[in-house]
Order: sequence, then structure tokens, then C-alpha cells
Amino acid sequence: MNIETAYFIAQIIAALAIIGSLAYAILQIKINNRLMKIQLSHATATGIASYNQNLGLDKQAARVWRKGINGDQDLDDDEKMQFNLLCSSAFNGYESHLVLERDGLINPELADRYHAQLEHIVSRPGIKLWWSKQRANFSQHFRDEVDGLIARSIEQNT
Repeated sequence: MNIETAYFIAQIIAALAIIGSLAYAILQIKINNRLMKIQLSHATATGIASYNQNLGLDKQAARVWRKGINGDQDLDDDEKMQFNLLCSSAFNGYESHLVLERDGLINPELADRYHAQLEHIVSRPGIKLWWSKQRANFSQHFRDEVDGLIARSIEQNT
């Protein structure tokens, strides 16, 4: 074997090593993306579960939430503020979830569950009223989503 043949063999081996390194890097990226999706899905589920649990464990907050979503007008100023904060917190969570879903970072089965929950919430008269006053505080993409869900709930009730 002459030096030229050895050089070409060395080049082929180097090229194969580079291809192998690239394949390994791609595999690592895919694994990392999958783990990130799992973590984001878990964090979203944990956040909503924590919100619901806190609401369920606080009798005063649960009462304000129930009265607020039903559109009761007899909330005092502090209760109105509390209802506004509860709604803002919930809707911020749903908006974050929608952004993650749009970017392909949330499990589709979880996305379906959150859409169903959001659709149920926005069908309530007090939420519709709150949304009409607060919708400008959210992204256009989320406003379009919620407005569509509200329109669908109105159509179903007529």
C-alpha cells in the first residue's frame, strides 16, 4: 500500500467518524426534545392541578370563584378583585399552554384535555363578562382561541 492509498483510507475513516458524530448528536437532540416535551407537559399539568387544588382547599376562594363564574353581581370589591386575580391566573396558564402546544411542545392528549376545560370555563356567564373586559391583556392568538370558544358556546345555547 502506498502513501496515497493510506491517505484516502484515512480520509474515509475520518468522514465516517464525522458522520457517526453527527448521527449521535442528532439522536441526543431528539432525546433532549422528547424530554423537554415531557417536562413541559408535566409542568403544565402540575400548574393547573395546583391551581385547582388551591382553589378547592380555600372555601372563600371557591365561593368567590363559583359566584364569579355564574355572574353573581353581589361580590364586594375585595371579592371582585379576588375573582379577577383567579381568572387572570387561570387564563395566563391556559395561554402559556396554548403557546407551548402551538410550538409542538405539549402532548396532544393533554392539549385536548385543556381545550375541553377552557371550553367549559368560557361558557360560564361570569367568565364571558370578565373576558370582555380583560381580553386585551392577552395575545392575539389566545384571544382568537377564546373568542372562538365563546362563540361556539353561544351557538350551542341558542
